[in-house]
Amino acid sequence: PAIKVEIEKKLFSGSGSSDQPLGIYNTTGIALKTFGAALPTYAELVDMIELLADANGGLTAARFLVHLSGMTGLLKQQVTSGDGYSTLSFVGNGYRIGGLPVFATTAATEGKVLLADMNAITLLFYGPPQLIVDPFSNGKSTTGQTELIVQNYVDSLIRDRSLVVVGSA
Repeated sequence: PAIKVEIEKKLFSGSGSSDQPLGIYNTTGIALKTFGAALPTYAELVDMIELLADANGGLTAARFLVHLSGMTGLLKQQVTSGDGYSTLSFVGNGYRIGGLPVFATTAATEGKVLLADMNAITLLFYGPPQLIVDPFSNGKSTTGQTELIVQNYVDSLIRDRSLVVVGSA
């Protein structure tokens, strides 16, 4: 699980240097939406859908990705004050905003919302993970310690940057 979390974090916010892939948030040329507050309104999220649709994004393959705390905030927030409908609703077998599926992960940055046509994003793995066993370096042989290192060469590819929208305050 720890490896999966690190891959997810770098997919979102990797710097593109120091052996990190360039994360989606740091990719130039993606569409941006500015929110009026840290928690976006329903209208601001629908604006993101409009940006994606205007770029000919496939809405059937579109997904919102948010941090878990953002997801809970959207569950509490009403579309219109007093109407009883929350910005994030449970429909069928999952959560949705404006009909589009929503997924939450702690790897996403709090305060940012990602909407993407997922057909435009590819996660690339360069071979399987490699397990390196190091019982010798830094005096490990004298103390009986062994270090296990997992190397996994991974990168992400955004084929069409206009099909990715990132919103934040």
